[in-house]
Amino acid sequence: MNLARRARLELLVLVEIAIAAFCVSQRSIGLFLVAGGLAAMSWYVVEGPRGRTMPRWLSNLLVVVIVANVVREWLIRPDPAEAIEILGRFALWLSCLKLFESRRPRDDSQVLALTAVLVVSGALHSIDLLFALLLLVYGIDAMRVAMLLELLEASGGAATGATPAPGSRFAPRLRRSAAVTIAAATLVAVVVFVLFPRRLDSADRRGLVGTPVPGFVEEVDLFSGERISESRREVFSVRWLDRAGESVRLASPPLLRGSVMEDYQPDESKWTSLSQRRRMRTVTVRPNLEMTPISRPPVTPRSETYRQQVVMRSMATDTVFAAFAPIAIASPERRSFGVDVRTLIIREIGLERLSRLQRYEVQVEPFPGPDTLAPLFGGGGAVIPELPSFPVPRVREVAERLIEDLDLADVPSEAAAEADPADRWIRNRRIARAFADWLRGDGGFAYATDLRDFVRLEGEDPIVSFLERYRFGHCEYFASALTALCRSVGVDARLVTGFIAMEWDAGGEQYLVRESNAHAWVEVRVGEHQWISVDPTPAESLEAMAAARRSWLDRWRWMYDRIELFWNSRIVSYDGAVQASLVERLSREWSERVEESLSGAAGRARELVAGLRLGAAVVPWLVAALVTVAAAFLAAVLWRRRARRTRRLARLPAGGGRRLLELARIHLESLEAWERAGWSRASWLPPGAFIEQLPPERRDAVEATRAILDLYYAARFGARSVAERDLREARMLLRRVATGAGGPRVAAM
Repeated sequence: MNLARRARLELLVLVEIAIAAFCVSQRSIGLFLVAGGLAAMSWYVVEGPRGRTMPRWLSNLLVVVIVANVVREWLIRPDPAEAIEILGRFALWLSCLKLFESRRPRDDSQVLALTAVLVVSGALHSIDLLFALLLLVYGIDAMRVAMLLELLEASGGAATGATPAPGSRFAPRLRRSAAVTIAAATLVAVVVFVLFPRRLDSADRRGLVGTPVPGFVEEVDLFSGERISESRREVFSVRWLDRAGESVRLASPPLLRGSVMEDYQPDESKWTSLSQRRRMRTVTVRPNLEMTPISRPPVTPRSETYRQQVVMRSMATDTVFAAFAPIAIASPERRSFGVDVRTLIIREIGLERLSRLQRYEVQVEPFPGPDTLAPLFGGGGAVIPELPSFPVPRVREVAERLIEDLDLADVPSEAAAEADPADRWIRNRRIARAFADWLRGDGGFAYATDLRDFVRLEGEDPIVSFLERYRFGHCEYFASALTALCRSVGVDARLVTGFIAMEWDAGGEQYLVRESNAHAWVEVRVGEHQWISVDPTPAESLEAMAAARRSWLDRWRWMYDRIELFWNSRIVSYDGAVQASLVERLSREWSERVEESLSGAAGRARELVAGLRLGAAVVPWLVAALVTVAAAFLAAVLWRRRARRTRRLARLPAGGGRRLLELARIHLESLEAWERAGWSRASWLPPGAFIEQLPPERRDAVEATRAILDLYYAARFGARSVAERDLREARMLLRRVATGAGGPRVAAM
């Protein structure tokens, strides 16, 4: 095979890899079959026995069609977030078109550039392991193809593609150049990855607009996505252990909560959390899976208390999925968790982690009473405010008709419920269950994962369309409808998303939770702090769909899922908080090793001095002395640079003393801990005023920061001498700040 033919064959392979990577990022098998098939067909048409290329006029016409399609897509979805995706599809079709044209080496270089656009577009939309593997293969192959094209151009681009004869050492030189280029690119990629972590937000966890939702979501958008995921990928496994430590299978599939949404925005048809009301309680667990209570005072386990063991299989997240109501949590490593005292949703926070959770245990009370719930929600005096009424009036009309049709006349009225809490809880329970029964069967609703026939009408809320017009949808529509119906007639209800564990693995005595088990349901308030789960989605539909998706391939997915968990937990989840934790850990370990080395050298020097004798012992004594002096000199230089930086930042005068300098350094590190957590102090703002602006829910860390500032001000401006006990106290306070300040900034609720 001559050089020209070989270069174009490898370019075709590179185009196929780029198309596959882009289609993986779009999660579209159909697009890959069409575009990949066209690219493969070009080899037979252009390079086959009869070798025909596309006429120039037809090529220009198709380019105009492709550009017009790009303009049409932009006019339909003029969202800047969609621009890269539209550009990727433009590069996809244009690269396929150019494969059918008559090409010179310069045209081949243009095809290579289009594949780079394809891959970059996919990289901005995908965090999947399969895309990462294709990206790695593409990068290596692209370097080889680029060198072949350069070689082809150096040969004059003749049709024969005769390879120039630069000497017998040309091939080894080419291989060495490729190896050096790949190594340099890998090194640069690693450095950029470590120094510039990505920001992960809700969009990274949900997926793209118009594509299947990959699994659990932290907000429900009824306008985004026409399908929900039917993926069989395992997310995690769950074992339920009773008080005796035996694994049990529950009578009904357990609902594992991940997010609670109480606020509906009718303009966007979206459910979100009431973030302005969030109050977080920080819980730091001890290692070795030792249970740590999430409330003070701790809840005493009862006979029906269970331990929920979760092992992550593929998904990396800071969300702890647990049934209602969690009373304690454990992890193999030291971790910090934040507990929302309004909803009991648990999130991982803190700077201790270098990766996402891979295993944890939660102690849950499936049937909690008032004595159990009062400490969890902040004490017996805590009052949970009422939820706002649903903001779509037409839903209330539907709910009032249902109350009449479902023979709920004996249910306490809204006025009676406002006057007597007991009547209120009775009314909430009966109305919610009646509405749920109507949605599950009596109302003629159908469960569907494909909503392409669910046409959104201008001026009509999608929940109203679901209730009165279409009567089909997936779990998000069923849960949204029940929440809306309840709230519109004064029944406290909130929408919950998470997973439903439906698949029981008899061999492992555990539940297997897959992406397709992502679910939405409703929690209804039936007590001062008590909520019950009500699932309006037809259970038989979920079970039938889960059974239809099972295949023999499921038992082999665990091999790929384990690799994907490493990718998601160690690579994809590397963000600013993990970077700060990594830097802090490396700095601490380096300082400890330097101190150990210095102390060890000093000890050995003392031994040499103690056993020193005249004669041959003088030589090792001198060598040890020189090493000790050099190490001490290096330590002094490092300490001096550190002291100079501290004096400059704290604006300390010369001659302030070592202890005052150390106290100033601790004060600056406390402010840096808040900055890593997302609370930066403006240069013009005094530290005392900055502390007043810190989140009140992280009270322990705020008080520790204020105590450090008081110690520093007393020594800096109050002429108070700094004792060693003051430094010890300041270091303990700094550890409280680092632990309590938390991860990235979360707005107070």
